Formats: sequence, structure tokens, C-alpha cells
Amino acid sequence: MGIVYFSNSWRGNSWKAKLKQGDTVPVFWTKDNDAISNQIDVDWKAYDQKFSGLGTRIAYDVYTTKEDVLREYRAFLQRHKGKAEIHVWIQGSLGSLNPDRMLRYLRSRAK
Repeated sequence: MGIVYFSNSWRGNSWKAKLKQGDTVPVFWTKDNDAISNQIDVDWKAYDQKFSGLGTRIAYDVYTTKEDVLREYRAFLQRHKGKAEIHVWIQGSLGSLNPDRMLRYLRSRAK
């Protein structure tokens, strides 16, 4: 399985484009809050309705510890272990863990 990591910016990708293209590369996405508050959230919701379970959205106001996020990340990796490629897109900050630090934390403890 090839894991492509994105810190803060999901360069060259969008939920709207994935939906339009029928792109089914699984994505683990973190963000600050669970509210559907902007177009990116709306596009994710549409994608999730069509391709349920491929776009995992982790909001730090729901998953409030790094251990919570790690548990969900491990479950995501297990669910998609047969896929050729997955994306890990880390946005937002959980306490002192900015996107770069959260990526390092997840990568170092994924197994």
C-alpha cells in the first residue's frame, strides 16, 4: 500500500474533483471542527454519500486526544490495507500538534 501524506494542503486534490471523476482512493482527513461550515465540507459530505467509508473525516472537536486520532487512523489503515494507494490529509491543530507534528506522530505509531 502506498501512503501519500499531505500536511495542511491537499495539493492537486479536492472532494469535488474526486466526486466528479469517481476517484475512490481512500482519504483520512483531519480538521479542527465537525461543523459543515464551508464548501470543502459540503463537497466532502456529497463525496461521502456516494462513496461511503472512503473519505474518513476526523474532527478535533469530536476526537479530542491524539490517542483518539491514532485509534481512528489505525482502523482506517486496516480497512483499506488492500488498496494500492491511500491519502492522509492532516489539517488543523490538536493542542500543540500542528499538521506536521500530527503527521509525525501518526506515522511513527501507525503499526
